[in-house]
Amino acid sequence: MTTIVAALLGVIGGALMSGAVQTTIAWRARQRAGRVAARLLYMHLWWAEAALDLSVRAQAWSDFADWGGACAAWEKHREALAGALNTSDFLLAAAAFIGTEQLCKWTAADLAAKPTGKGAMAPFSGGPLISTYRPYIQGAMLIVDRASYTRWERVRGKAEASEGDAIRHPPRPPIKDGGPFTFSD
Repeated sequence: MTTIVAALLGVIGGALMSGAVQTTIAWRARQRAGRVAARLLYMHLWWAEAALDLSVRAQAWSDFADWGGACAAWEKHREALAGALNTSDFLLAAAAFIGTEQLCKWTAADLAAKPTGKGAMAPFSGGPLISTYRPYIQGAMLIVDRASYTRWERVRGKAEASEGDAIRHPPRPPIKDGGPFTFSD
């Protein structure tokens, strides 16, 4: 009788341990996927910020900016990033990428109207858009940067983002209908 009870307890204990190990492995895989997504999306946000800076300085849209690439990366990695961020931070990151999508459409329209000829520049009508979306891109850069580090990197001080950084959180994006952001299909 005691051997049957011991065997039954062994089977139950083994099943519980196996479940705990599988749960831990799945949780760590989700964390790793979130960090990888954050690193890749940070690169696209950095590129968007650099393109905006160049466009403002030149008062012309930059031909090298790949706004469509940022939108495609967002579509690919947003689910993993959603698991790594809290809701309000994820909404800010989403607003930044919605902003890059709008900038992509605006840039394409201005570049399509580009006059031909040597030294001709595309019209630059993106000033209001840049001033609207730039704070969201900068805030999302900070949030995504923080999400890209492991707990060990943060504890050891390897994470570059801190409360004293020059980049500050902009106001949270509006969630109500009729806000400044439009969602595309």
